[in-house]
Amino acid sequence: FLITYGVGLIGAAIALIVGQLAYLVILGAILVRQRISFIHQVSLNTLKNVLLGSFPYGILTFLGLIYFKIDTILLAYLKGNFDAGIYTVGYRFLEISIILPSALATVFFPFFAKWSKEIAKFYRRATFILIALAFVTMVVFIFILPPILQIFLPQYVDSLKVIRILALSLPFFFVNSLQSMLLLSKKDLLKKLIYISIFVIFINISLNILFIPRYSYLAASWVTLITEVFISLVFFVLIRRFFKT
Repeated sequence: FLITYGVGLIGAAIALIVGQLAYLVILGAILVRQRISFIHQVSLNTLKNVLLGSFPYGILTFLGLIYFKIDTILLAYLKGNFDAGIYTVGYRFLEISIILPSALATVFFPFFAKWSKEIAKFYRRATFILIALAFVTMVVFIFILPPILQIFLPQYVDSLKVIRILALSLPFFFVNSLQSMLLLSKKDLLKKLIYISIFVIFINISLNILFIPRYSYLAASWVTLITEVFISLVFFVLIRRFFKT
């Protein structure tokens, strides 16, 4: 509504703030309805322990945000907003597709924290299912989505090359979402994961700076694929070593 009536970027920012406030109110209403009161049930000592325990996860979340957004920022800086926009449109389809595996992986986290032979079997089955789902999604992105965009959203046709390249990374994105949750369930690995995340970001930024000036959004797409393959291999080695699976 705000953008339509000419408020522009400020309107988008206002809409985001209003949406988050509405989200906060809804969560507060649910807490009241469920009669959950953190103020009376959590001591300062408990809150301190929670904050200290969550600190490594906060760092990893921050590093993950950098990893997912840095390519768009570099594209805009090195090639301009038009190229960044083409890449962003293609990347949006990727982000939408990985919502389901990310949600499933989050649900599995408590089970991974109680690792056993049965959980190991469950993990292998879940990995197989995610890979199969990823390949189905990849086929849709490569063969079905392009004609749909050409007919109904022709203004996004320039993003088809980005979509096709990023589609190749879907199996790795899907599996990595599950692998990362398994690794996060083991506290002893958190420091290693932070170092790995920093190294991956360094590789990602270096490759993007090296190739974006010449190949633009195509370079950013291939770099995303390469880094996801690398992450998947590193996670696989860690899981084989520390979880014996």
